[in-house]
Parts: sequence; C-alpha cells; structure tokens
Amino acid sequence: MIKTARVFVVLLLMVAFSKASFGYRDVPALVHLNKLEQADTIGFNMVESLCSLLYPKILDGSVPLYVSPEKKLRIDAASLISLENSSGTEFEKCPDIFIHEYWSSNRKSTHFQVMGFSFVNKNMLKEKVSFGFVSIQDIDSLLHHTFIKTTANGSTNIPFEQALMSRKYAYHLVQLGQEAFYSNPVQAVKLKRDAFGGDKEIRSMVSIPARKQLAYQVLEKKYTTDIDWSNDLVGAIEQVLRDNPELYYNLGGERYDSFPNLKPTISEVRGLLIEENWVKNGRKTSIESARIKIVLAQGDLFWISLKELESYGIVLHYRSLREILSDKPFTYDLFRINSQEINPEEGPRYVEALKKAPWNQLNAYVLQ
Repeated sequence: MIKTARVFVVLLLMVAFSKASFGYRDVPALVHLNKLEQADTIGFNMVESLCSLLYPKILDGSVPLYVSPEKKLRIDAASLISLENSSGTEFEKCPDIFIHEYWSSNRKSTHFQVMGFSFVNKNMLKEKVSFGFVSIQDIDSLLHHTFIKTTANGSTNIPFEQALMSRKYAYHLVQLGQEAFYSNPVQAVKLKRDAFGGDKEIRSMVSIPARKQLAYQVLEKKYTTDIDWSNDLVGAIEQVLRDNPELYYNLGGERYDSFPNLKPTISEVRGLLIEENWVKNGRKTSIESARIKIVLAQGDLFWISLKELESYGIVLHYRSLREILSDKPFTYDLFRINSQEINPEEGPRYVEALKKAPWNQLNAYVLQ
C-alpha cells in the first residue's frame, strides 16, 4: 500500500514537472491593437498602416476579405462599400484590429504564429462594426515586400512582415484558447507576461535594426562664407563631371547634350539632392551608405552612390566626401527622415538629435 502511494506521488510530480516544463503548444490566441495606444517611440502605427495598405487591395480584388476566420463567406468590394455607407464608417480608418495567432510556450521559450487579422470600427452610436477577416496566407508576399511608414523615431525600410514579427507595438491579450479575458484583464496581463516576459527566448520574434534615412538638398549660393562649404561641395562635384565626361553620360547627361559625339558641354551644377542611410552601433552613429542626385541647370542626372563618387577622390579642406557629409559644414534643407516630412528650419536640430539623443526619441529632442 505504501509502495503504491509512493508511485502515485512520483507520477503526480512527473506530471506537474512535465506541465511546468512544456507549458502549452499551438493554442489559439487573440490580441487587440488600438490605433491611439501606439506610442510615438515605436516609430510606426501598425493599425493605421495595415488598414491603409489593405484597403485598396481589397477593393481591387487582389486581397480577399472574409466575414470570419472560417473563410466560408467573402466580402466583395461592393459589399464592403455598402457596409461603409450604411454604418457611416470606413475600413481604412478602423481604430482597432485583432490579430489571430497560435502561441506555444514553456519555461524557456515562446513561439507565436500569425494567422490573420480582423478589423473593427464603431458607428455614430458607438456600436461595433465588423469589417471582416484577412488571412495571412493571402498577404504574406505583400507584407514581405512592402515597407511600413515610419516616423523619425523609427527605422527606415522596414517591411510590414518585420514590423509585425517584432512585437514592438502595444497590444492586449483578449483570448487564449477557450478563455476570454474581457472581465479578467489581470489574468490576461499575467499570461502575456508569462509568455513574452522575463528572459524567455521568443523564437519567432525578429529584431529591427537601428537605421534611419535622411533626405536633404544642398543648393548653390549666390553669397557664401568661410564656414559654409555649400559652394565648395557643389563646385567639387561639378569639376568631377567636367573631368570625367563618361560619368556625365553614364548618369544620363546625353538627354541634355545636343552633340553627344563630341566632348559634352556640362552646364553649371545648381545643387544636390542627397539621401543618406545612417546606422547606430552602441553609441556611435555613422553613414552606412548614401546616394546623390546632381541637379544641373537643364535638369537632373541619375542617382549616383556615395561609394562610386568617392572613387573620384573628392577632398575638400583635407577632408573626404564622406566626412563632409557626416559633419555637414554646409547649408542644407532637410525635408524628410524615414517617412516623416521635416520642417527644413528644424533640420539642424534633427541632425544634432541623430548624434546625441536616443534614436526612438528624435522628435521629443527637437521639440524640447
């Protein structure tokens, strides 16, 4: 009898240990994202961007929209527009989306798999209007090849897929398996923390590299000073074109040359349009790559990479072209960082923030 009791206790311990170490596998989970809850420091708004991305695709029929995750009934473009008109709401302005996932978790790691998205708006009476379900299988290629819009606080050239799998956005767990947490949000927070908190390895999560894109223009000045190298920079690149006519033609100069078989007559360079990709390693920021469009009096040339232009040995005041672009001892009009338009008057402050502030707080640094 005693021996039997001991065996029973051992079995109970084994079961308990097994559950603790294994956790659960492929349990359906439903998470909720609200547009207004997405922090500016994230750098993107998954709700707003996803709705804007999918809406025209649903209307042209390239992305199927279903009534529910069962995918038995499809909502065509006419039915979607009719629903918008009758409810006085718009799909593209949905404030809430729900992501349908499968979670697997144990003591050491968690894995999640996205299955699709549901879209919800509210009418004038604050009643919920369901705009249906989109399966991940129907848009995986679209999410992989399309960049999400990012502010100056985010990173540049981030595909939707990468943003989605980063889980950087604010979200709430509303259901796990058969258990819903509408009346017990504390339990939802605990389960979410157990799955994605602590030192657990999140095996399906991807990181977003710290990378930003700056776009600005440098114009030839009528009057300049010793501390403004604008004309020096423009003049140096103009001289490279004059000394290397093959470069001028490779950049599309024949479009502006009446006598292409003779030495080109290169007009004055009026300015430069520059796009720079910056990276951050630790506390060090640097230009990873850049491209430059040379603006002539009669039109633009094609883009040329900084690396190719550097091969022509441009040196100003004993400094390389890359060093000059990095320090910017010239007048410039910064008009964009990532997808965010920038007031050129605030451009120098943003460049200062790029070198001094946390990269997810550039806007706050400039506004302080």
